[in-house]
Amino acid sequence: MDISKKIAGWKAKYGSVFIVSIEENSIYYRTLTAWEIQSIIDLTKQNKASLDIEESTCLFGVLAPSPLPTFSRPGSISSLSEEIWNKSTLPADIMAKTIQDSRE
Repeated sequence: MDISKKIAGWKAKYGSVFIVSIEENSIYYRTLTAWEIQSIIDLTKQNKASLDIEESTCLFGVLAPSPLPTFSRPGSISSLSEEIWNKSTLPADIMAKTIQDSRE
């Protein structure tokens, strides 16, 4: 199956699909669900290692390639994890404003 058909299927199932290139790998990913975000937050509260949290974020969000490539450069998994997290959550300033607006 060609990638455009896969993307169409992913969009039908998950909504938005994003692509990022890391170490010459095209990584297709989606935003995290509320349950997945809560799971990541729970890992943080359990003081898990940041690498474990980053890998979990990537495993939840990455659609292809599967399994994840083995990255050789430092920071690649962190960059991918941050990319997924930033697309999945509101920025802190917008989140604070949203919370304040809902309280008013």
